[in-house]
Amino acid sequence: MVKPLKEIISEEEFLTIFQKQTSEILKICGYLASKEDKDFLFTKRFYGNITTQARILEDFLDDYGAKNNRTWIYFRELTASARYMGFSAYMIQHLRNRYALYDLKSSEEMKFLEHTIEAQDFVNSAIKNVFSRFVLKRSYHKITITRISCYFNPKYYLACAPNMKY
Repeated sequence: MVKPLKEIISEEEFLTIFQKQTSEILKICGYLASKEDKDFLFTKRFYGNITTQARILEDFLDDYGAKNNRTWIYFRELTASARYMGFSAYMIQHLRNRYALYDLKSSEEMKFLEHTIEAQDFVNSAIKNVFSRFVLKRSYHKITITRISCYFNPKYYLACAPNMKY
């Protein structure tokens, strides 16, 4: 008998595997949902974590064919959106952190800095929005969320803030 190229697993089996893969993303979701101050931990390291965790989850979903599954495609697209928003925010934050080093002082260059602040605010808002959608989809798919406070330490992200010198 010829073995099939792809194995079909049940929704329950997939959900068990998926639950393990989403733990890091769900920690970020819980943290963002618990904070009022939008600037509390938006650092390059935090954006890098969003990008990395979303990439890991996106690859996992792609490996299981989520692009071709009506139940999971939206979650997969949310993951891809989080990945690229995290990367965009990382790059904008990099520019803002290094701006003073470029010694740019003309009015046009100062306008550029103002625009990066506006862009950063927009991307931060989009990140919070996409992660709130993860929470909604988590409920729909009956994915449980781990205790956030035990595993997600915001001090890890603040330790590398650009205003802290050593």
